[in-house]
Amino acid sequence: MKRKLAILCVIFVLCLLSANTAVAQDKNIRLVKGRKLTLKGEVSDQAERSYIFKAKAGQHLSIKLIGRDAVFILSGGTAGSVEDYSEETKSWSGKLPPSDDEYYIRLSSYHKVASYTLEITLK
Repeated sequence: MKRKLAILCVIFVLCLLSANTAVAQDKNIRLVKGRKLTLKGEVSDQAERSYIFKAKAGQHLSIKLIGRDAVFILSGGTAGSVEDYSEETKSWSGKLPPSDDEYYIRLSSYHKVASYTLEITLK
């Protein structure tokens, strides 16, 4: 009886841990001025994926998303007040607005699972 209870507890904890990781996937990335960074992955309709990077306001940023069902939003600010700089889109290019030097590219999907390639260039 104790063994069955222990197994059920382990399964319950594993289910909780896997549910939490499916909600949001954040990854810090480092952009090098003048070099294109290419990222490949998948995003589902259940979980948003965010890439977080540091840059200076006024630098020129280009983002291109290649993937049928995926879109992104460019945001900036602190955790308490995040401001969106773009609508859901496939590409964005322009000067970075002031944002405490931290920016977010948040990907989402209109489909169960969407494969994507993300090309980011900072100048």
